[in-house]
Amino acid sequence: MSPGRERRVPGESGKNLAMEIATQVKNIALVILNLDYPYEKQTINTEQLNICHYIEDIPDQMDYVTIKDGIVRPSSMPKLVGLEA
Repeated sequence: MSPGRERRVPGESGKNLAMEIATQVKNIALVILNLDYPYEKQTINTEQLNICHYIEDIPDQMDYVTIKDGIVRPSSMPKLVGLEA
């Protein structure tokens, strides 16, 4: 690999990471597909925000529950059995 060029395929650690993430996403999707939950698009009121202001904790603002780092669900959604306590 020469400077300024990117790899066309990830290295072994990148492949392992991608496989782990894909497996977790698959497991979460399989649980969600079996839920009886009415999905609705959620939005944040941005009237008081501009490019210099930001919301520090979006999951709290949108009333989400953290399952694992980086994985959240709406509090109105039933627990994801097998993925959270």
